[in-house]
Amino acid sequence: MITKKFSKSYDEALTQAYLFHSEFVLDLASFAAFSPSFDVAFAADFLDLIEVADVIPTNQEDLNNQVILSMAVEDQMAVARAIYQKLLVYVGIAYPNSETTLLAFGNNTYDQARLLPTKMMNLLQHAYRNASTTAYKAALIAVGFLQTDIDSLDTIEHDLQTRYSAQQDYKQHTYGRSEERAIAFNAVWDVMVKINAASKIVFKDSPAKIEYYLLYQASTPIGYLTAPVNFAFNSGSLIFTWGAVENATSYEFQSSSDGTNYTQYWTGPEIACALSEVPTTFMYYRVRARNANGYGPFSVVINYDFNPPLIAPSILTLVPHLYEFRWNEVPTATRYEFQFKRTDQEEWTALDAGLTTSYIHHDTAGDYSARVRAVRNSTFGPFSMELSYSVL
Repeated sequence: MITKKFSKSYDEALTQAYLFHSEFVLDLASFAAFSPSFDVAFAADFLDLIEVADVIPTNQEDLNNQVILSMAVEDQMAVARAIYQKLLVYVGIAYPNSETTLLAFGNNTYDQARLLPTKMMNLLQHAYRNASTTAYKAALIAVGFLQTDIDSLDTIEHDLQTRYSAQQDYKQHTYGRSEERAIAFNAVWDVMVKINAASKIVFKDSPAKIEYYLLYQASTPIGYLTAPVNFAFNSGSLIFTWGAVENATSYEFQSSSDGTNYTQYWTGPEIACALSEVPTTFMYYRVRARNANGYGPFSVVINYDFNPPLIAPSILTLVPHLYEFRWNEVPTATRYEFQFKRTDQEEWTALDAGLTTSYIHHDTAGDYSARVRAVRNSTFGPFSMELSYSVL
């Protein structure tokens, strides 16, 4: 039997492998300068090996799946026991005090069959065959064990067979997956051993880097990571900066357009990240430190609205007699706010006009003023010119 070459759990090895690969890509130039074998193709092949190992179910997943399949078998066993017990009740009604008939339907084997799926399947098959014969069928139907009940003996047995076969097939393949898993993870570990050996030469003057590429944690802990502080954004230079985190060897900078789903934007040892291009939407950003132990907590989130400033609708007109107000579209607006007031009053009344560039409003007779402005999320643009009108 093939066994794994390392003492870590598979989950621990997988997490370390991904961290190894991520850091190796950052240090690729240094490794390549040491040996041309450490090139982009080497990094790509390393990631392929990790992803192959990642998709193989873990021991715990195998165990969980076996539990689920076993529960499915037991659920069907409960159904099988219920239909068979129902059959015996009707056999007793149709043939009172007939031990011979009960034996014909296998009641003497039920105590064993109720606990063993294979014996229960045999018992249901035997019961179905007997219940379907002319010798018993009419009498059973006459007392209430209907044709659908007889048929269910067969269908329930088939369902039990299906679930039991699935359970046994999964158990049989679990052994094969154990060896497949060991082979796949050993291939990943071999690459990590190679990188670890090279790192001791490549970074001979950088103990922190050597420690990062250790296969097992040093006797002295690598160190706890805290969240980066002083996280800031310069909108002029489009550069984010933050304070250095003790024990960090690099940082991961993430971005999001909704504040919930973040993706990695940049990784590196620097304590600054410049945007490669200017977004055109409202964006969220955060950063965290990392070392060979993993990632630290995230910084506070910075959000910034990269949309161009809202402008005032340039034209506000009124369609006579229809009291339909119209205005020009404002780029990037998500809705418009229409406001009106009587000319002899100070307070404006605001109405949500939605995303359309028109709004119908009719009030009591009098002289009024109206205006409109664009809105983007929670940002309000300037008002249009006011329009005076009269309601007759």
